[in-house]
Amino acid sequence: KSAFQEAMSDPDRLKYDVRYRIRHADGSWVSVWDRGFILRDAEGQATGVHGSSVNVTKHVELEQKLHSLNDHLEERVKERTAELTETAESLERRSQELAILVENVPAVFAYLSKDRVFRFINKQFQELYCVSQDDVIGQPISAIFSENDLDPLESVISETLNGKTMTYERDLDIPRDGRRWVSAIHVPRKSRD
Repeated sequence: KSAFQEAMSDPDRLKYDVRYRIRHADGSWVSVWDRGFILRDAEGQATGVHGSSVNVTKHVELEQKLHSLNDHLEERVKERTAELTETAESLERRSQELAILVENVPAVFAYLSKDRVFRFINKQFQELYCVSQDDVIGQPISAIFSENDLDPLESVISETLNGKTMTYERDLDIPRDGRRWVSAIHVPRKSRD
């Protein structure tokens, strides 16, 4: 039984709204949207209809294309999400590997922002300068190093912050060891572009 026939045979239905396909005289299939009012007698029997039939073939074709594009887009989003997840996991693994290396190599590592504020220090830095991450991160370099030690390093720090790799050797006041000869390399952070 078609949707139209069901609507006609239900005495409580006063409207119909159906879509279907029919074969056109040229042999092609046409999508039709039929809707209207069902006229009924006192007993509820259908006596006629007032309505319209509209060729919605183009609309149906566009809907199918839209569904197809949405399906394709959803597939691309899934693929891209998987790629990004894989990249994020790879970066996380590399970050963990680098952290293990930086924390266990017998050298002092520190990272200063352009405004000369500590953003990172490793375990050896903490031990050598008798400080914790909480004491240093977010603090300016002047909060850790004395003015006597900073003045001679000012040009080295400035050049490094301006993009130049700098090396120096000199004696510094080290809280754990007292005055000590230090060999250091300052490497600037360079953008990828």
